[in-house]
Amino acid sequence: MDVRSLRYFMAVYQAKSISAAAKVSFVAQPSISSAILQLEDQLETQLFVRHPKGVSPTEAADKLFPLAKQLSNDLNAIGHLFKSKPVKLPFRLGLIRSLGANRMGQLLKEFVASVEGMDLTLVQPDEQCDARIITTNYLQENELFLPLWQDNYLLAVPEAHSIGLKSQLHVADLAGLPFIHRSPCEALDSLMYVLDRERITLDIRARIQTLEYTLALTSAGVGCALTPNIPRLLEHEGIRFLSLADVDLSRTIGLAYSKNEVLSEPLNALIELCSTYPLNVS
Repeated sequence: MDVRSLRYFMAVYQAKSISAAAKVSFVAQPSISSAILQLEDQLETQLFVRHPKGVSPTEAADKLFPLAKQLSNDLNAIGHLFKSKPVKLPFRLGLIRSLGANRMGQLLKEFVASVEGMDLTLVQPDEQCDARIITTNYLQENELFLPLWQDNYLLAVPEAHSIGLKSQLHVADLAGLPFIHRSPCEALDSLMYVLDRERITLDIRARIQTLEYTLALTSAGVGCALTPNIPRLLEHEGIRFLSLADVDLSRTIGLAYSKNEVLSEPLNALIELCSTYPLNVS
């Protein structure tokens, strides 16, 4: 008994139409009709009753269908059993916080698509990993660095705060300013160094780690905070974003990887992908 004929029979049984079965099977209608007639001859029984609107299965067809379906499933299972599975290529990528979901999502999407069998795990940058996307502040002596983006930092100010009315901000304007201290943040470290040198003190209202909560507290009027100039972040309601005129608050983000390790296929692909990225200044 021909397996193909059984599959054509199943298509007709489910569609209740020879023409419809031909379409879903991507064959000509006469091929379906011929297969059904051949199957009926072999089984010496009628499987379908033809009528103007299509076909109706007979009692014999009702008995044959579950058997044909089981046989088809068994054949598919045998085929999958002996197909070679792609070799998994594990890769651990360390990421610092507040990189920007949109740009990192696009980069990771392209990275995974570039390597067949990629098994990507995202970890903290201080954990064991094959490569890291970090700022220059975290770069170690044994690592090479490929720049990707440069972010400038802005002061996030609640809309109701009077400091937001200034046309230009200077470090001296921050004296006694209600402030949300987010750590780790290399831009804040730089700012604190300048403030200490100028003997300017902030009014720390909260100490947190995530940028999400920083913006939420700023929007709620708790205090001001530093945030990278990433377009998605600047859409946050209830906040004005201002630059400081007399201090450089920026960071360079890039791919860091060991000078001494043999380059794996995933790492080679990631280096090639990152090398095509222009240095975006936000």
